[in-house]
Amino acid sequence: MAEPTARASDNSPTLLGLADFARDLRKGNRTAEETVQQILALSIELIGNAHHGCVTTLEKGKRTVVASTDSVAEEMCRLQYELDEGPIDNELQHLDTVVSGELDGEQRWPQFAKIAVAEGVRSLAAFRLYSGDGDLGALVFYSKCTDAFDEDDLVVGEAVATHAALALLAARERDQLKSALARRDMIGQAKGMLMERYSIDALHAFDLLVKLSQERNQRLHDVAAELVAAESVSQ
Repeated sequence: MAEPTARASDNSPTLLGLADFARDLRKGNRTAEETVQQILALSIELIGNAHHGCVTTLEKGKRTVVASTDSVAEEMCRLQYELDEGPIDNELQHLDTVVSGELDGEQRWPQFAKIAVAEGVRSLAAFRLYSGDGDLGALVFYSKCTDAFDEDDLVVGEAVATHAALALLAARERDQLKSALARRDMIGQAKGMLMERYSIDALHAFDLLVKLSQERNQRLHDVAAELVAAESVSQ
């Protein structure tokens, strides 16, 4: 039986779909995971020969499959981490886009390619979302067809990858802001407790927290959290 081959692409519907895609991402108040999941779902519609897709990150040494269209996509991404083969951990550290039109016999990642073909995956296209400070984001599409991704598909994939990267980076900034606000609130609670207990002003209470932090060799908000927790237990 002949292997499935890629269908011809039509620029006009793709471009219209991409415009709708960008507008749709601005609607609602989605979490990062929901946004990326929506990105994947719309991507599969835009890139006709993409049958599976995943978004994965490597941040501070932690590998995470953020979203996937199905179990096959998730397995293909995790397999690359386990084998230390494939475009995610290797080529995408240095290249924006990596394509394999025929995984059967792919010499760059022989172990990964062999398993992928056994699972019915014949080709892939991987896009770097971001890379810096040891962190990496990747958007990977897998296809049951050989030579599934043409130049038009790669242009669309790069645009989609940009949206995914912005969504993930924006989510990271939101998480950092929430964390900073939570730390500030905890320090504020601890200051209030010290002010009330020792009849001191805010500046002296903060100085006392700093002194405790230095003496215990702990971060300031950790010291504050311990004081607040201890106060809650004693009440």
